[in-house]
Amino acid sequence: RAGAFLAAMVGVMGLRNVARGYFARTRQAALRSGDVVAELFQAQVEGMYHLHRADWASVRAVVAPALALGEKAGAAFETEALRMPAALMALFTGDTDAAVAEAEQMLQSARALGHKLHETWSRIILAESALRGDRPAEALALVEPTIAELEREGDVVNKLNCLALIAGARLKLGDLDGARIVADDVERQLAAQPSAALAPYHLHEHVPAVYLEAWARARKEGRDARELETRAHKSIALASRYARIGAIARPYALRHRARRELIDGRAARARSLYQQSAAAARACSMPYEVERATAALQALATTDKGET
Repeated sequence: RAGAFLAAMVGVMGLRNVARGYFARTRQAALRSGDVVAELFQAQVEGMYHLHRADWASVRAVVAPALALGEKAGAAFETEALRMPAALMALFTGDTDAAVAEAEQMLQSARALGHKLHETWSRIILAESALRGDRPAEALALVEPTIAELEREGDVVNKLNCLALIAGARLKLGDLDGARIVADDVERQLAAQPSAALAPYHLHEHVPAVYLEAWARARKEGRDARELETRAHKSIALASRYARIGAIARPYALRHRARRELIDGRAARARSLYQQSAAAARACSMPYEVERATAALQALATTDKGET
């Protein structure tokens, strides 16, 4: 198990060929051991590594056979864990139905067997899917009940992801003040445990969006926006740092930067960053992110026409 984590860490450091070699060795060691649980654990770690790189072919090659093996062996806990990369890959590549199906299977099994961690993972995926489908109330109902349990367990990373989804849902519901309260709570927790910022995908997707909207509104209303500007810059910097190790985050990190430039009145720079976001999303086969960047470019073009 330590070997799989070591392979992932080496890959995150940029030594991808070395990581592939380590993964191959840990995979063979698990096979030789005859320990099905070891095989499934190794596949889950490797699958999540490839997922963050948006290497979908490798995710499929590792996760699909492991899922079949886990189901055949009746290894419920490990099979639930493997459904996470399977569901996230489906969500990110635009197969929402498959993503929801995998997450719901994980949720049902985890509830029945008392696997609280996997129940949280499934709720996070389902909430992200709900937000992407413009169902923020549903997203809130999925993740708000997890917070107390995550606090009891001291699970910082999953709590940050859930809080970020709550902030994003409140923003979509038009409750900017409520979204700010949650985003500020996230920022306080990151100040106490800064290393946690290296892990949560949803944190960096939603928290910068809250601060950007709050900053833009404060400027529009003529209020002092300096504190919000600082918070927006800080959250975008964290998202950009995360995107350097996770290709799946590059489209939204570039989109956040584009919105910042637009708020500051630099439309040409914003357009360039939105174009880069769309290109990164296409390179990663992430249609939702392509749509977000394309819609922003279209809105910018409409504004330009209105000013001419």
